[in-house]
Amino acid sequence: MEFDTSGQWGGEVKLTDGSRYYIAPISPPPGFPTTLRFKRI
Repeated sequence: MEFDTSGQWGGEVKLTDGSRYYIAPISPPPGFPTTLRFKRI
């Protein structure tokens, strides 16, 4: 996760298989469970 602070959450996510996804940064971070839309990059 590119941004993982109390003020901002999101950005680029890289999985162990090499796949990369992006979620627009959210402020404040969402409560979980929740549904989010990731874009494959």
